[in-house]
Amino acid sequence: MGLTPQDRLELYELYARYAHTFDGGDAAGFAGVFAPSGRIVRADGTEIAGRDALRKLCVDRTADAPGISHHHTNISVWEDAGGVHGAAYFLVLRACPELGLLFRGIGRYADEFTRDDDRWVFAARYVKPWLTAAGGEVKVAFEERA
Repeated sequence: MGLTPQDRLELYELYARYAHTFDGGDAAGFAGVFAPSGRIVRADGTEIAGRDALRKLCVDRTADAPGISHHHTNISVWEDAGGVHGAAYFLVLRACPELGLLFRGIGRYADEFTRDDDRWVFAARYVKPWLTAAGGEVKVAFEERA
């Protein structure tokens, strides 16, 4: 079958909707970028599965870490005999006036996609961190240059 240019555009847009809904605290919108049985699989194997659990994740994280921002780069999507897949690097920061700029993590996502109501959604999102901040966050210090 092969992915059409329209499919690719919709899949790239899905990465953006994931970040904007999560970072904006839009729990319903965030859950909606996943299939009804969609899940996030963390590096330790624990899963957050189903839209109710995903909504709760968004609500809890918004309360816990205001100013969080997810950045996806080097997005790649493809189709093979096993379905439609994607990969992206991620950088997660947090910025707020009281704390400044904080580093939370960097790594890679491995994604599986499916169609739901004629739109692409995540079926599964595997989080593969390379580096995370011990204790949750590390303040990024900047030196002024003369």
